[in-house]
Amino acid sequence: TGEEGLVILNTLAVDTPVITFGHMADTGFVADRVHGGTSVPWFDRDAIRGVVIARQGDSLTVRGRHWDRENRSGSFNDDIQVTLADSTRVTKQGVDNEGASKDSISVGQRLIAFGQMSGEVSGEFLLDTSHGHIRMMMNLIKGVVVSAEPLALDVRWINGRRPDLFDFSGTGAENTSDAESDYYEIDTGSLVLENIEMDDLLKARGFMTPFGSAPEDYEAQTIIEINIEQRAGVLNVRWPGGSSEPFVSVEDELIVLNMDDATYRLSLAGIPASLALELENISLAPLGANTDELNQRGKGMYSIKERDGAAIQVYTRFSAFVEGLNSRLSEGKVLIGLLSDGRMNSDTGVMYAVNINALFSAE
Repeated sequence: TGEEGLVILNTLAVDTPVITFGHMADTGFVADRVHGGTSVPWFDRDAIRGVVIARQGDSLTVRGRHWDRENRSGSFNDDIQVTLADSTRVTKQGVDNEGASKDSISVGQRLIAFGQMSGEVSGEFLLDTSHGHIRMMMNLIKGVVVSAEPLALDVRWINGRRPDLFDFSGTGAENTSDAESDYYEIDTGSLVLENIEMDDLLKARGFMTPFGSAPEDYEAQTIIEINIEQRAGVLNVRWPGGSSEPFVSVEDELIVLNMDDATYRLSLAGIPASLALELENISLAPLGANTDELNQRGKGMYSIKERDGAAIQVYTRFSAFVEGLNSRLSEGKVLIGLLSDGRMNSDTGVMYAVNINALFSAE
């Protein structure tokens, strides 16, 4: 501690790993605690971070990235074989570690692992954790309710990856009870679930049940219903060949789109693409049109480009943008597409836009 600690820290060789814990102050970062050398978990070890996509016996296949301590280099999105042993130390993030062992690690689990890596030259990465440590991290799954009680989801994302990536063989207590992504059974424990109904979109944080013990397939720590009524999103509308009548109606703060001959793609933050909403009516309004406070009612960045011209005209008010659209349509030009980002209200089909880009072409 104190000066003695600084003296010892100063004797460490170059490239010795160090971790500092502390807080920010006006003078910079103030260290309350310092771990150096063998006190650092990955000292003299290689490290990987990823998601278990398959398990066979005591061999995990982990899709992720690794760090080569000797060559000071790393790689991403590799398939790394991780071998387990009874001596492998296993801990879990944020929960009691009692009972955690190599048998706790199942398919879908997110982890950080430390051990000895081999096979880097051939590209066949193998991490031996017999004298290492595996840290099981909290997981996040998203899916649609296919059974409300007991709870089961049609899972669309497992730790940000599509479920068809995972091989769930061996996850069940019997071959017939292996986990299935379209009926992923959730152990809700003491959680109180209210108003959960079929087809609701949920996200659940927790851990996969120990390998070879399903059902259930997942031990939830928290469950949250994802509200899709108004979320940040990107809307791309196209009229193949262009349209001279792309709007049903146009007002200073609302454009109702004519979708008869149009195609569209809507991406919402936190919503899997496989759950794309099907909207019958789509409208555009400036961000803040539905409130008295946001964005000073109508201000944003709206642009119009003509396919045969180099110039792009930019408007900072929605009403001026509307005038620009109407002017070009009256000149006989056709609208090819609109690209907008803002907040989408899926109930009303209105995109409250902060940016809109319009593309015109001569008819």
